[in-house]
Amino acid sequence: MTATAVNARFWVRVNRGFVKLTLTPGQVVEHFEGGPTEEGLCREWTTWEYDAESGCVIRVYESYTRDCDGPFETSSRHECPIALLAEGYSPEDSGITYPAWHKTDSRQRDHFAEAMGY
Repeated sequence: MTATAVNARFWVRVNRGFVKLTLTPGQVVEHFEGGPTEEGLCREWTTWEYDAESGCVIRVYESYTRDCDGPFETSSRHECPIALLAEGYSPEDSGITYPAWHKTDSRQRDHFAEAMGY
């Protein structure tokens, strides 16, 4: 980390609303939401980390759902350079712009499909 590293400020959507996060170099923020649903269970975890050495914010998203089709898990990893934190998608009439995330990894696991040999 250099002495000139600045804070990373960017918009995210959590709990069905817009939130502006500010991360200091090296800081990690985690968010969890979920619980029972009409069809079973849904849990989501998101972690944002400011890697000042690479000059990027890293977002890791994981989800777990369970319904009549069985358990299903997903995860993804995204990066965004500090310079592009306000250069991504802009929801219509919101007045905000999300980071220009670049997906670096993603996975999914369907437990019942695995059991069926797919």
